Amino acid sequence: MFQNFLLTYSVKAQTIVSSDQEKAAKVRNDIADLSCWTKLEEVETTFSGRAYITGTTDSEKKLSAKGEIEEQFLPILKKHDANSYDVKIHCAMMIEYLDKPFEFIIKN
Repeated sequence: MFQNFLLTYSVKAQTIVSSDQEKAAKVRNDIADLSCWTKLEEVETTFSGRAYITGTTDSEKKLSAKGEIEEQFLPILKKHDANSYDVKIHCAMMIEYLDKPFEFIIKN
């Protein structure tokens, strides 16, 4: 079923090496340009939207929601050849019908 969500994220380079910092900046910029969800105007790394969330338990719903986000973020990591040693995306998400927000990491 479609559910409303709020997602905030941080794109983090895993080292201080300039190539990792550059990859993180490119990933961050491409995510900001996504049009599949509504970008909050004053909060730079936050989206709201609706996603098709499946599952009956809270853990199944969280896994489904994470999959919806990965579907958009993973291609961006791949595009910039950003593997888990270079860049990770830390996410916090709230979805309708779940009482508490949850966190996860997206990596290539």
